[in-house]
Amino acid sequence: MPEPSRLTIVKVGHPIPMSKPDVRRRLSERQDATRSIDDQVAIAHAMWDHGIGPDHEGLKADDIADELSLDLEFQIRTSLGHLEESSIVEEFLPPGPDTLVIAEWKDDGDGEVVNGEVEEAAEEGLEALAELVESSDPASSLETAADGSGTTIRSTVASKFDIVPEKVEEFLRTTDRPLDVLNGAVEAIQETEGVETSDGFGEIVFINMPYRYRLTESAVILYES
Repeated sequence: MPEPSRLTIVKVGHPIPMSKPDVRRRLSERQDATRSIDDQVAIAHAMWDHGIGPDHEGLKADDIADELSLDLEFQIRTSLGHLEESSIVEEFLPPGPDTLVIAEWKDDGDGEVVNGEVEEAAEEGLEALAELVESSDPASSLETAADGSGTTIRSTVASKFDIVPEKVEEFLRTTDRPLDVLNGAVEAIQETEGVETSDGFGEIVFINMPYRYRLTESAVILYES
């Protein structure tokens, strides 16, 4: 009677990382003059273990140590730079704008993205500021104490832009530089002690989207070979 055929069981899943030494070897060969080899290897291996490969959305540099539970000796951006030089990790920007423009006072103070509507948002903030000047410091009352104790939002803005106090509202509403004027006025108000403000306006800030990092195709080939 013929012997029954033997079945070979193949477990399907994440490849067994038998080639981690290959990754260390490549880094040791290409980054032999650096002191952060151990950190570089730890980052690469942790990315592999957590599936941070070419199809992953990537991790921000500031999140890598926490997300991957790493205790690193050197600055992570130093190690990431070396990993990129060795074609183990790629640095990229996610789809979308490279810069986010945020009106800080919007969305109940949490900030709102105003890309494409920067001038409109700045004009909205300036109108709110002009209304605050009118209501809290009417033009009919322009005297301030000689020692500065009577400094008002009107006098603060007037001093910032070197205009006469009674023209502040007109200036805020007609300037052809709404973004610069709004941010300049907010900065001056924040730096002046005792000046009343409101949550109807604030600065408009530009935030560069952070780069993200993930393993390259060539790194995956090394791990899977």
